[in-house]
Amino acid sequence: MKSAASTVVIACLVCLTACSSYSGLHERQNIKVAFQYFKPSKDELAFLSRFDVVVTGKFLDSETVALLKSKKVKLLYYDWLPAFYYCGGHTDWEEMAYQNRLYWTLDPAESDPDPMGDAYGCTDFFYDMAADDMIDARINHIVSEVQTHRYDGVFFDWGSGWYAFQENNYQFLIKEFQKRHPGIDYNERASEFLKKLRDRNVRIMLNGGFRSEGSKMDTYADFDIVESMFTTTDCKKSFEIYTAQEGVQKACETTFNAVPVSLNLAASLPAKAQSVNPKIRFIFLNYAFPFYKDAGEKTSTKNKKYTVYEKTPDRQAIYYALACSYMGDSTGFVNGPEVSLDSVMDDVYFLPIGKAVGKVMKIMDNVYVRYFSKGLVIVSDGDAAFELSVPGGKSGAFDLYEKKRVEIKNNKLAAHPASRVYPSGSKHPIGRIYLYEH
Repeated sequence: MKSAASTVVIACLVCLTACSSYSGLHERQNIKVAFQYFKPSKDELAFLSRFDVVVTGKFLDSETVALLKSKKVKLLYYDWLPAFYYCGGHTDWEEMAYQNRLYWTLDPAESDPDPMGDAYGCTDFFYDMAADDMIDARINHIVSEVQTHRYDGVFFDWGSGWYAFQENNYQFLIKEFQKRHPGIDYNERASEFLKKLRDRNVRIMLNGGFRSEGSKMDTYADFDIVESMFTTTDCKKSFEIYTAQEGVQKACETTFNAVPVSLNLAASLPAKAQSVNPKIRFIFLNYAFPFYKDAGEKTSTKNKKYTVYEKTPDRQAIYYALACSYMGDSTGFVNGPEVSLDSVMDDVYFLPIGKAVGKVMKIMDNVYVRYFSKGLVIVSDGDAAFELSVPGGKSGAFDLYEKKRVEIKNNKLAAHPASRVYPSGSKHPIGRIYLYEH
């Protein structure tokens, strides 16, 4: 990590005008999308009610749906695009699909592998996307579910189509589809399925549609998402910690991707989706562990001394992930482990940055800035200090992360972003969002 650098004056007002063509992106990054796969608490429900779109694991109860609908929230539920699980307590749809598995699925035999189902004590069955009667029945089922539960659409996991089979080396599925349907393109049939859903007024979100060949799967999608590009909860090394809430426990820290890699992904992945569907919204869904804040106390238990920590949101992870998303003209959200809201709620999502009015600019080694109509965004691999030119007539800005006003003098804003020190002693990349005063 880099220590505070010498102050650098960046003169870029010319670029603010020259790059104005980038403002024609309809403020894609300002739509607010959240994910929550558990029954929300009262505080979580109040938080979710402020978003434009909320994706849930299962259907929420009617009272919760009514509250969110009263706030104009669009609701999408989770489904698995290429397959379904058949377990105890299965649904009527799963029973119907199981009974028709010889014709509706690519792996109907008891001897067929269950690469995903084995982990849950279930059988998994992969749909034959060229089985027209299955497609029609599934569309009717999804439309019925959406209407019955007052939802607006569906979020399809594994939305990359044929690529998912290739990526996971599911040769038994590849060979069976090609045997049944020589010369037929799996993705074309899957895309037709999505189009029919759209024609029935079902909103569609895909996970990884851009990964399909030519990004074809995104053709009829409203949203495409990608996970864990900027921050993630892959725990490479845990450590013992004492928290005020839970006592002694094993804990992990959020993993951060490097700034140049993150910004390359922020630009390139949405571009793939938009190459086939210019209106699609791209979402970077990232994950974060709680941040463990030193509570300024010591304690002893079982003859061992501990520093007392308080479990809090990892705001550095949230801001870095969202700042990188904005750099790519996309929206973003950060979940806790297992798609929860545990220690990730923050007001930053509800303060729109406006339209992009310039390209991403490198101003120092691994320090980048981008200007928007309502403010500017900075990402850095660590501590830095510099001045930025801003449009005329601005007297100040508000640093959302530090929650404080920053004065603008002579059309220049002085920025001193710094990484917090994590309990392990590590420092990580940072993102900062500044909104101009009006």
